[in-house]
Amino acid sequence: MSYTRAGVAGDWVRNYFHGELRGWLEETMETPPRIFWDRDIETGQNWPQKLQDALARSRFLVPVFTHTYFRSRWCMSEFDTMAARCEDAGDAALIFPVRFHGDRAQFPERARSIQDTDMRDWAYTTRGFADTSKYLDFVDAVKALCQAIAAAVPHAPAWSADWPTLQVTPTAPAPMVVVPRL
Repeated sequence: MSYTRAGVAGDWVRNYFHGELRGWLEETMETPPRIFWDRDIETGQNWPQKLQDALARSRFLVPVFTHTYFRSRWCMSEFDTMAARCEDAGDAALIFPVRFHGDRAQFPERARSIQDTDMRDWAYTTRGFADTSKYLDFVDAVKALCQAIAAAVPHAPAWSADWPTLQVTPTAPAPMVVVPRL
């Protein structure tokens, strides 16, 4: 999973999406999936190296698209690394994007070219979200995503030690707007 830790998208991934994705992938796949979760990196460990090692061994990527995702050097490195693998594998489906927030037209072209699962209708971070009827629709969307991932597993290329990890410079951030103090 690839997402920005800060802000509402990070809260949503931690509070709702990660647990449902992990649980439904375990139910959907023939063998238990191994999902890299950055929160499992222990204090004192070299987190950039842990992220790079996990990416080097990953066969699939589930990026959570937001505007802040595309401004993150780490997120773009993860995305572009898997996009390069897709090309090397004859355009195999290795990236399963989830759109948490934002307009596709404003995302980079390479991201717009991959069909995403639109989760904007369930982009809630409040505690009560899990107790609403919308949550059931959210779970159904996660289940459908897990079925698509499980269906892609037999077609994914075998792991290769030659897979590169790309380093990408993020797009320039939007100019800061000075807001007057009230």
